[in-house]
Amino acid sequence: MNMTTLPDHFTQTSNELYDKHNYKLIFKNGKSIVFEDYESLLQFWFQYGFKDELACVDIIDKNKVKQRQKKGF
Repeated sequence: MNMTTLPDHFTQTSNELYDKHNYKLIFKNGKSIVFEDYESLLQFWFQYGFKDELACVDIIDKNKVKQRQKKGF
């Protein structure tokens, strides 16, 4: 196989969920909603996308989203 042809098959290496991103849906008015999985984002997009109120989606790495830990006493 060379770099210009696709393989005949692929091997699944894990049964774990593979979603390493959060999805931030941004409305034209500046408001936004963050979804933890792509399927939920897609469902919302197809339900409300016809209203012409949706602007874009930002894809955010989950490992970059860190919760602040309390420090001190």
